[in-house]
Amino acid sequence: MVVSKAMRLRAFLVALAIVHFPFLGYLLPSLRMAMFLPVLFWVNIPGVPLGMALGKPLYEFHEFGVVPQGPVAWGLIEVSWIVIAYGLSVAWLRCKRGR
Repeated sequence: MVVSKAMRLRAFLVALAIVHFPFLGYLLPSLRMAMFLPVLFWVNIPGVPLGMALGKPLYEFHEFGVVPQGPVAWGLIEVSWIVIAYGLSVAWLRCKRGR
């Protein structure tokens, strides 16, 4: 089964929406309190390894995990979630193709 470019793009966008759901839910005022803990996980899952690798100028460690210090640190977290979403979409399409 040949996977079209539109199907690959749709799978990537669905995976991107899934991994960004906590942060997007936090932006809505009605869901802000419910999404506080998932947003902490959203930042800390890629932030802790990046903070340990890159150190003090980009990330600071506090009680609830890492705190990104500036747009470059937030950009690195975003890039890591984009890579995770791409990997999920590739795995999903391979599983779907295997049927």
